[in-house]
Amino acid sequence: MLKQIIFLYLMILSAMSSDSECDPFFDPYSVFNKSIVDYWCFNNYITIQKKQNCNWDTWATNKKEGGRNQTSQLIVEEHYNIYSSSIWNSEKVVVLYQKYFGTPSIGNKILVNNEHEHLAFFQTYINIENELKTTDNGFYRLVKESPKTVNSVRTLSTTVETSKEIGVGFLGQLLGSLGKDAGVSGKVGGNFAFSKSQQNTKTESTSFTDWGVENKRYGQTSKWTIHQQYPFDGDDDTPQNFMNWIGKATDRNYKHDFKYFAKTLPKLSTNSIEGCVVSVWLVSDDTRYIEVTTKVSHGLGDWVVGSNIKYHNNYHVKEHNYINTKIINLIEKTHYSKFKDIFTVNITANH
Repeated sequence: MLKQIIFLYLMILSAMSSDSECDPFFDPYSVFNKSIVDYWCFNNYITIQKKQNCNWDTWATNKKEGGRNQTSQLIVEEHYNIYSSSIWNSEKVVVLYQKYFGTPSIGNKILVNNEHEHLAFFQTYINIENELKTTDNGFYRLVKESPKTVNSVRTLSTTVETSKEIGVGFLGQLLGSLGKDAGVSGKVGGNFAFSKSQQNTKTESTSFTDWGVENKRYGQTSKWTIHQQYPFDGDDDTPQNFMNWIGKATDRNYKHDFKYFAKTLPKLSTNSIEGCVVSVWLVSDDTRYIEVTTKVSHGLGDWVVGSNIKYHNNYHVKEHNYINTKIINLIEKTHYSKFKDIFTVNITANH
């Protein structure tokens, strides 16, 4: 009897584990009722926290700014939702919901902020990429990713909607009204829809000013670049494209010996930004293992301008990267990290 009580207690503790309390963004049981054959979920948290030092140039040293530092941070909160239904005879659904929060400096105070002359360090882009594949030659396919590309000259408002309206067999509405993301209309077509009483949409809204979102999906891999678009494009106008960068990022001051002066950056570049992305894959039901590799990067810019000689102005980017490969056992409902790495790439102007 004591063994049975202990066993029951351990089962309750197991049910209260972090994986069972993963706070999924939809509840499939309330939609599919008894048609759910299997469902589980788990969380994963990615954090890139790096300290930037400003001691690379004599200009900063002369201004007594050398040796100081600021700490950048990018957090990606991942929710995996994996389920199958009696409606599907041969496929499982893998939904990955990722919410990101990026800031160039914890506390929102950048290291150097001498307007129009030296700014360091400000954020210029965030990359999120997810590659799913099976390890036993099973079928897999990326069937939905959101948001779509939305470019902005000055102002962007993007909304990503996720819903309990998971399309049965993907004949109906895939992820409910997810097709309305980022102002893009349209849904996956089909001949099945749930009643309104079964709809429960969660909306994540983010207002971007002078920033944009680019969907870079390729093959079965979901990928997004969230990047500054004004006064220069953080994704395209890189230090390697110095001529493009200086033409967009600076003005000539004709009253001060024709010197180059930096334009004002968007608030999102010097403060913080947050948003979310969603990926949905179909995987053959007999697949035991899937491998998901997530790559995340955070670009931080550092510029020094003020010279009347073009090539005496400089632009640098520190790109902090995170790579994690997860092995997920769909049968035993377990997961672990096969590979994890954090590294920094320094990108400098090539005059």
